[in-house]
Amino acid sequence: MIHQYKFCLWLVNKLADREMSLEEIQREWLDSASNDEGVPLTARTFSRYRAHAESLLNVDIECDKSTNRYRLVAGDNVADWILSAMRVSELARRVDIRDFIMLENPPAGSGILDTVIKARERCAMLKFSYRSLYQETRRYRAVPLFLRLFRQRWYVTARREGKDFLTTFALERMTDVAMVENTAPATMLPVSPEEYYDDCFGVIHSGEPERIVLRAFWPQNAYLAEVPMHHSQRAVAENDNWTDYELYLRPTYDFKQELLWHRDKLAVISPAWLRDDMLDILRRMAESYKSGEPHCKDE
Repeated sequence: MIHQYKFCLWLVNKLADREMSLEEIQREWLDSASNDEGVPLTARTFSRYRAHAESLLNVDIECDKSTNRYRLVAGDNVADWILSAMRVSELARRVDIRDFIMLENPPAGSGILDTVIKARERCAMLKFSYRSLYQETRRYRAVPLFLRLFRQRWYVTARREGKDFLTTFALERMTDVAMVENTAPATMLPVSPEEYYDDCFGVIHSGEPERIVLRAFWPQNAYLAEVPMHHSQRAVAENDNWTDYELYLRPTYDFKQELLWHRDKLAVISPAWLRDDMLDILRRMAESYKSGEPHCKDE
């Protein structure tokens, strides 16, 4: 499986630079440092690995029938981010630069990606055990709809057996994962990850989206201009000391975590209830710092 993902990474990197024929791909893969086992690539294996690369990175690898050359059709900005991260990972494997590139740890849960992707491709149901922080380990049967990489963790959003709503599972908490054999293909819901997570900050899909205005003080306002918090972000007011940014999203637990990540360089202007909620969180944090005891609120 590691060999397969190395090839997927290598292939997408190559096709991001130029179109290639199958013969060129086979020849250059055989000589690639990523192919540390020196395994030749057959046409059949290429077809299978190509499908995995498309599914994993949300890209299309098309073949121009007139030239028999393959080209990369990039997906959304999430796929671009993953590709960028994977390119850095590939660079770090080169002996001559590994001493001055330091990477974050690999995403948790990567070991079962292959099984989840295969189930999605076959519209098959998965069975697995899930360990939650809030309840005993339980067994589930669910049809995976899409994967998301967020904050160095893989998540799968799935439709559980007998349920008409979607649930998101963290892959590293899933064990004993297997496809349910000899079952009819499941009916896929007509929803894409872009649609499902459009008004979410991260992977929590709860509550209703609303207009939020944040005030970012210098220099954090410049940082947010370069690295927006959400695709809906836009500047609505500014002066020499701060910028007000408007966002439209669900004010979920992970969004509040993000607000705290910006320390004292960010404040909620509206809605009033969210500003008051953040003030309450900050007061509780101050009490915990003073006493060394928990003053947490449940969400």
